[in-house]
Amino acid sequence: SRASEGLQIHHIDENKAIMLSSPEYAKDAPFKYQEASRLVYCNLIEHLILHFKIVEATLEKIKPSNILFGFGGAANYLIPQINDYYSGKIDKKNKLYAVLDGNFDSYISILRDFLNLGFEYYWVGRKITPAKLSRGTDGKIIKEIYVKGKLVNIVVK
Repeated sequence: SRASEGLQIHHIDENKAIMLSSPEYAKDAPFKYQEASRLVYCNLIEHLILHFKIVEATLEKIKPSNILFGFGGAANYLIPQINDYYSGKIDKKNKLYAVLDGNFDSYISILRDFLNLGFEYYWVGRKITPAKLSRGTDGKIIKEIYVKGKLVNIVVK
């Protein structure tokens, strides 16, 4: 772990298998997806961008289904953590979150990009909603992110 340096591990094969950091899902994927050569270190913003890129790239290749590669990790893990930080629930001294200081607008822009995928791909719009992108780790809506039914500072293309 390099969390003390502000870094997390990202599985580069999450465009082929979902939730590779979860043992219950990882056991169904090829073991090579867990090898060191298939892992990279990144900060929280980079990690979220990687997940967005996975969602964006795989949407073009797959037909409407229940699987959104990369979105589970973003929506269930990364986004709630980041939302907790911006709501004040996370200690500002934690190095993992230092990259978020002064980057709120950039973060909201990434969330907007996720929402735009929902507009481009009708079947994704049911899964990627402002409310889903506005929840903290406790599952509750974070008021600093979600106001009056939409994300703050958001202008959808």
